[in-house]
Amino acid sequence: MAWRLAPHCRAAVSGGDLVLLDLRSGDYACVPRGGAVLAPGDGGCAFAAADTDLLAALSAEGLVVEGVGHIPAILSPQRSLETAIGRTTLRQRLRLAWALVDLLVHFHGRTFPHLIGSVRRRRRHGEAQPIERVSGEVGAFLTLLPWVPFQGVCLYRSYLLLRMLHHAGLEATWVFGVRTWPFEAHCWLQVGDLVLDDHLDHVAGYAPILAV
Repeated sequence: MAWRLAPHCRAAVSGGDLVLLDLRSGDYACVPRGGAVLAPGDGGCAFAAADTDLLAALSAEGLVVEGVGHIPAILSPQRSLETAIGRTTLRQRLRLAWALVDLLVHFHGRTFPHLIGSVRRRRRHGEAQPIERVSGEVGAFLTLLPWVPFQGVCLYRSYLLLRMLHHAGLEATWVFGVRTWPFEAHCWLQVGDLVLDDHLDHVAGYAPILAV
C-alpha cells in the first residue's frame, strides 16, 4: 500500500529527521531519524512494515493519506543579495506605510492559513523580476526598518518586505525552512535562488519545507 502526504501537509528532512508542517494550523511535527521514510524520487511517503505505529499516528493526525503523490520542489538558495543601505524615496516610504497597513489587516491576530492564503491570492505568476528594482526596494526596506515598530521575528519582517515588494509591482517567494536539535523554524524571501533578506550562510542551515 502506498502512502503520500496529505494536501495540507509539507515535509522536509533535516539531519536525518523527518519534519512535517500542517498548513491548517501552522504546527510542526518532528520524527527523529524518520527521514528515510520520505521517498526522494517521487515525493511520496513510503513506510516499512516496522513503521506501522508511525503510520497510524500520522494518519490519525491527517498528515498522510493513501495513494501516491508529490512534494512541490523548492529551489535551494545559492546566493545572497548585496544591497546598499542609504537614501530612500518618498514612494518607497509610502510603500512601506501601505505594507504596515496590510500588516494590521492581514497579519496581526491572523492564523497561519490566512497569512499563506493572503500571499497566494496576490501572487503574480510567470513575471520576471528585475533584480535592480528588487535590490532598490530591499535596500530601502533595510534603511527604514529601524523606525518600524514591533519588528518581531522573521515571520513579521519577511511578510512586511513581501507586501512592500507587492506594492512596487514586484514578486518574491516566501520560503520556510526547518532544522532540528534544537528544533527551529525560519523564513526568508527569495527570487529564484537569490536570498533577499538574509544571508546564505544562515539560511543554508535550514531545510526548505514550504514555498509560497
